[in-house]
Amino acid sequence: MRMVKDLLDRYGLDVAVSSLQEAIVRRRADGLSVNTAVIAARVAGYGLDTAASPGPDMRLYDEALLPHPTTGGEPYRPQ
Repeated sequence: MRMVKDLLDRYGLDVAVSSLQEAIVRRRADGLSVNTAVIAARVAGYGLDTAASPGPDMRLYDEALLPHPTTGGEPYRPQ
């Protein structure tokens, strides 16, 4: 109940209830308070249906750090 009160105080009734519902539907019962808080923050911040941002281009690190194929000796090139 404390988790629900904290969510209500921070995000309001709609976000608190929808985040609890999402945590249950997504079967995130382990660590329910943490998972529900993360879902509530996402709902309040930018919504659950918002696509993730593409993030940084990691190709340089991939080429430098990932193992090279054993045949041909060509460096790793992501496609």
